[in-house]
Amino acid sequence: MSGKPRGIYEPAGRAFEFAELALSIWPGCPHGCDYCFMSTRPRSQFKSPEEMQRAVTAPEGVLEVVRRHLPRYSGTSRRVLIQFTGDAYPPAEADVGVTREVLAELRGSQVPFDVLTKAGGRAIRDFDLYADGAGRFAQTVITLNERWRREHEPGASKIGERYHTFAIAKHRGIETWCSLEPIIDPQGALGVLRTFGKVVDAWKIGKINEDPREKGVDWAAFGEVLAGHIRDCGIRRYYIKSSLERFMPHGFPLSTLDGER
Repeated sequence: MSGKPRGIYEPAGRAFEFAELALSIWPGCPHGCDYCFMSTRPRSQFKSPEEMQRAVTAPEGVLEVVRRHLPRYSGTSRRVLIQFTGDAYPPAEADVGVTREVLAELRGSQVPFDVLTKAGGRAIRDFDLYADGAGRFAQTVITLNERWRREHEPGASKIGERYHTFAIAKHRGIETWCSLEPIIDPQGALGVLRTFGKVVDAWKIGKINEDPREKGVDWAAFGEVLAGHIRDCGIRRYYIKSSLERFMPHGFPLSTLDGER
C-alpha cells in the first residue's frame, strides 16, 4: 500500500451520497471494471482498471489506525461504508483476514457499518458479524447479462452468485441494499430492479457520468420508465442519486430513506 492508511474519514462530493463515514481497507481493486470512476477520472492515482488490479496488495497498518479512530466514533448512529475505492474482499482476503478483523473491531465498538462489494460469496464468511443490526450488506449490480459482466467487470463475481449472496444475507436477517450505479444500459438496469427486488431491502440508483456512453441514452425518457418500474415492482425504499434526479418526473419522490444514506 502506498502511503499511510487513512482510517475512518468523511467522504466528499458524490461519495457523500452513499455514506457519512467511510473506510478503505484494501488498496486497488480486483474487478477491472471499465466504468470505474477511480480509474477514469483525471485526478485518479490509477490510469486504468488494469493498474487498479495490479495495485491489490496486502494492507499494512489499517487495523491499528482503525483502533485509534474508534473511540471518537463509538456509539455513533453514522454508518461507516466499506469501501468506496477498491473492494473489501479481493481473493487474497481469504488468506489475510484483515477485513474480518476490522469488522469485528467496528462491531465491538458499536460503530455500525455497511459493506459494499462485488465479491459475492467471499463476503458470506463474515455474516455473523452483522448480527443484531451491527452491519448492512450491499452489492453493486448493474446488469443481468453475464456475457456483458465478463466483458466490462471481468474480475467481479457472477451475477447469479451476487443474487445468491443477497439471498443468504436476507435469510440470516441482515438488512441489504443494492447499488444500481452506474446505469449504462437502461433496460438492463430495469431487469436488475425486477429480479433483485426479491432479495434487496433498499436501492441506491444513479446514472453513468463523465463517460461517452452516457450520451447514448435519453435520460429523461428513462427517468419516466424508471419511476414506473419503482412503483410497479413495489420498491418502497430507494434513493435517487443527484446525477439522475433531474431526469425523474416532476413530483416523483427522490428518496424514501428518511434522511439515511
